[in-house]
Amino acid sequence: MAAGKAANARSMPMVPDPVGVAATPLRRETAARLLEEIEFSAIRGNMAEIGFIGGKAWQGKDVDAVEGADNVAQVAAAQKY
Repeated sequence: MAAGKAANARSMPMVPDPVGVAATPLRRETAARLLEEIEFSAIRGNMAEIGFIGGKAWQGKDVDAVEGADNVAQVAAAQKY
């Protein structure tokens, strides 16, 4: 958290990759906290991860996206963050 805030203070670009963000409560809570407290330049992830972060249901298997309308996930995440 401290590194992210220090990077923000220096206007350094930051891009998280929330691999398997929906897989466990710890990953969900950590990602939510980071996204609330740190300003990111972009968010890297597959459609399942981006959809989850944007609050949209998405079919995923392990850490890979399986099916869905990728525009829905992208728009949801963009509107939220």
